[in-house]
Amino acid sequence: MPDIYLEFFNQLQMLHSFSLHPPSVEAMQTINSIMVEDTSMKLLPTHCINSAGELEGFMLSVPAKAKGGILPINRAMFHGTSLFEVVSKGGSFNADIMRLQQTIDIRDTMKDLMQQISAASAGKEASFRCVPDNVDLLSSVRMDGESHVAKTTGKRSVDFADWQPELPHSIGLYQAFCRGYQKDLRVHKLFIGVNGGLNRCSDEFYNLLLDVGNEFTCQEVAFSEEAWWLRKACQRARARIALATARHYGLEIATCTDLFSFNQDQIGVPVVDTVEFDLKETADDTVEFYSACTDTTATQNGIITKMHESEGLWIFRGSAKSSAKTTSFGALFGSKSVCGVFPTRSPYYKRNQGSPSFVNGLDTELIVRHASTPRLKADGHVFQCFDEQFFSNLTAMQWDRNSGVIELVPIVVGMS
Repeated sequence: MPDIYLEFFNQLQMLHSFSLHPPSVEAMQTINSIMVEDTSMKLLPTHCINSAGELEGFMLSVPAKAKGGILPINRAMFHGTSLFEVVSKGGSFNADIMRLQQTIDIRDTMKDLMQQISAASAGKEASFRCVPDNVDLLSSVRMDGESHVAKTTGKRSVDFADWQPELPHSIGLYQAFCRGYQKDLRVHKLFIGVNGGLNRCSDEFYNLLLDVGNEFTCQEVAFSEEAWWLRKACQRARARIALATARHYGLEIATCTDLFSFNQDQIGVPVVDTVEFDLKETADDTVEFYSACTDTTATQNGIITKMHESEGLWIFRGSAKSSAKTTSFGALFGSKSVCGVFPTRSPYYKRNQGSPSFVNGLDTELIVRHASTPRLKADGHVFQCFDEQFFSNLTAMQWDRNSGVIELVPIVVGMS
């Protein structure tokens, strides 16, 4: 590594970097362009130049009054992973899991589900035209060929137009044996996991910041109505996909009414929700940008880390709650002064652009793809392997290894 890059990497180590490997030359060039005056960065052990050619796996802190154009916004802003627990049926072994595994056409049913979601969203994707118009008004709309008067008085923060969730990056059914913090019996549980967000609207947000980002401060971007709505809408989209999945497979999950929805739709209630690409303002007049990582000091019920699709999802459990039940995965941990961030995925990158510890992560018979090409042989792109050195490094990031990890084993996973 050239001396100039080695010197800069040493500077990053002083800025609370938790990297296990030095950045590549391309990554250093990106970091050098991001690290302007009064900014700081925390590199995670999952940092890399991903398959899209973007730097991933870091938390950037910038002055709140700086121009918004310095934020490294990408086309997956506010995307994340939501996990929904299926109401258990049966004793030691979950009856729904046994039924699903005995269903010969489970791959075909996943294909049908993805096709239904894709067809329903065609031309009805969410965009910023759906952002609530917080004024009281009367308007004439047509429904079923008849005229009706819509009154929005008292319905603030409700979507201005209806939209349908787009096909997410992945939809999966997962099983795991879970045990609570009271050392009770392990329980065989079934979960629905959804990873993704609103592709079209996230793309609009990216283009908006690309065009006029420097017209606003980072604080104004983080506090903008567009950022607030998109963050919430991405989570609501995952919740709607989960409920559609549950109904498609004859499963039962906790539900509630989406009070922000144009039609007051029913949505699933996640037990864990992890946003991977986020913006937050802190108390010390800075704005934090999260890339493939999350804030551990705001964790409510564990952190989902997305592995390659054939391996499933991992839940890194946090500190025990006094009211912990069998399905509780722990609360917040760590502090911003030391680390305060945690990786949310095993990154997908080209060799030599990330960690030297990797696996190919090829598709198995559990993976069903909608439009993308199956990965059946090594193609030069790999997923980072979470080995012993990686886990040991997590202790420096203030994660208590005694809290444990729950591995959610895939039954079937659909990919876009």
